Amino acid sequence: MGQINLIESNYKKNNVNKQMGQMVDERNIKTITLNTPMYIVQLYLSLVFVLFVLGPWPWPVHNKVIIYLYLIFAQVLLFLGFKVSMKRKKSIPRISGGNNLTKEHLVKVRKIIKISLFISLTLMIPNYLARVGSDGFSIINFVSSLADGINNPGGQYHNKLNLAQDSIDRPLLLLMTIVTAPYTWLLFPLTIIYWKDIKKRYKFGTIIVVFVDFASWVSIGTNKGVFDIVFILIFSILLKMGLEGRLSSQLYQLSKKRVRIFFFSGVLLTTVLTYFTGAIKSRSGLINTYDQAARIHVDFDSFVMRIVPNFMKEMIIAISSYTTQGYYGLSLAMGERFSFTYGFGNSWFLMSLFEKITHRTELPMMTYPFKIEKYGWDPYVNWHSIYTWLASDFTFVGSLFVVFIIGYIFGEVWKSCLIQRNIFGMGLFILFMIMFMYFPANNQIFAFVQTFSAFWGLFFIWFFTVKIKITKEK
Repeated sequence: MGQINLIESNYKKNNVNKQMGQMVDERNIKTITLNTPMYIVQLYLSLVFVLFVLGPWPWPVHNKVIIYLYLIFAQVLLFLGFKVSMKRKKSIPRISGGNNLTKEHLVKVRKIIKISLFISLTLMIPNYLARVGSDGFSIINFVSSLADGINNPGGQYHNKLNLAQDSIDRPLLLLMTIVTAPYTWLLFPLTIIYWKDIKKRYKFGTIIVVFVDFASWVSIGTNKGVFDIVFILIFSILLKMGLEGRLSSQLYQLSKKRVRIFFFSGVLLTTVLTYFTGAIKSRSGLINTYDQAARIHVDFDSFVMRIVPNFMKEMIIAISSYTTQGYYGLSLAMGERFSFTYGFGNSWFLMSLFEKITHRTELPMMTYPFKIEKYGWDPYVNWHSIYTWLASDFTFVGSLFVVFIIGYIFGEVWKSCLIQRNIFGMGLFILFMIMFMYFPANNQIFAFVQTFSAFWGLFFIWFFTVKIKITKEK
């Protein structure tokens, strides 16, 4: 293979390759294609930063300059880590045994989808029961719980809190989830990306699995799972567009297909945000304009509230609370002393695992999210941002270097998807994008057993299926 020319070359239009999903030659990858995911992430984090500074919630941050600079540095380092990966123009990812047999690639994809679907269907009902806190499954109860979740998400959410179920208390299900998570995670993204290349029965099976998963989250009135499914869908479409060479300089030129994609994405996002606002409103009967933990009221005279139309104000208040409160938690945590948590303090799942293994319960109290509980900032209720969670193990300065590394690895994963169509890199790409969406809130991917296991399982498989060869400039 030749070197990657990021600017001057164009995608070769080969109908056979496009139809069969053949790997993109690295010489034909444009700069806009390589950078698009990071541009999206940077735009999102910038919007959240604006909401934090100029939005409806006047968080009582005493160290504003430090917090603002820290958030800016973190965002810059994430971008720089990604760009360092992109600058390695002589990096040639290869799959062991060759990477130019398209039919073999599709056979591998179909095999993984088949295995993943079988496992997902096997675990579908046990996972549903564990999530909704039930001991038995019936269609009547399934439909009833789903209807209650749609009509009264607030009530279902409070019922879930009272049940306090967790898969870590179901050891067999926990073990099966850990072992199978890398494969089950691939099912939905691969089905979307290779939709035209797989059989109808696999598509139908995937739809059933995703619908039951979606129904389980709606049934307990929890927004997280609904957003995750939407994120997987949107970022899988983004990845598919990248693989097909449609993230080019003509990205913003209108075509019927692009119009349909943008329209669908807009309708989907609007629907989800409307559901989110309704779910939050139903928990207390109205959209809260007072944050009891921070003791602040919504500032209706803030810059953002002055420019948004009236019909969007409730949605902006709810979204701003969820996306920016983690930065206030970060500001509180920066005033606390560091206590090393042995590598377990950055994740809810790891802390629970540590307690199960050692029978020691003091570890959470050593983390920053629990240290600031004395200020009324509840670790079980409020957000703290990923930086606060990472700092419990790496310090706040060390967390900035971790963010740089995350950006770099994300770049390598994205290149492996584009250049060699690394299947495991595709699953990692989706996980990284979801991680970035939750940066202002928490360490989302590593907080739950399924995504934790999926990430590290896919990472190690990806690492050993990608060989980076460096050729020095002559």
